[in-house]
Amino acid sequence: ESFGNNSEYVNIKTQALLDFGVEQVIWVFTKSRKITVAQNNSPWLTMNWNDKVTVMGHTFSIEQLIEEDGIDPMSLFLNQ
Repeated sequence: ESFGNNSEYVNIKTQALLDFGVEQVIWVFTKSRKITVAQNNSPWLTMNWNDKVTVMGHTFSIEQLIEEDGIDPMSLFLNQ
């Protein structure tokens, strides 16, 4: 409640983790099918699940990984 809304929480929590020394912070949002990747001294990136994302030197697509596991990505939406 002290953060105001979900995006405020994500921003404040991400910055706190980066300030603490975490190299990279990744948020995966199911309803919007977005990924946010943040690291110090770089712009924070928000991408779609089907975009390629690089995390700690590994490049992948969340959507492709989900499909490879035999799961329909559309089934992961919350509160449709």
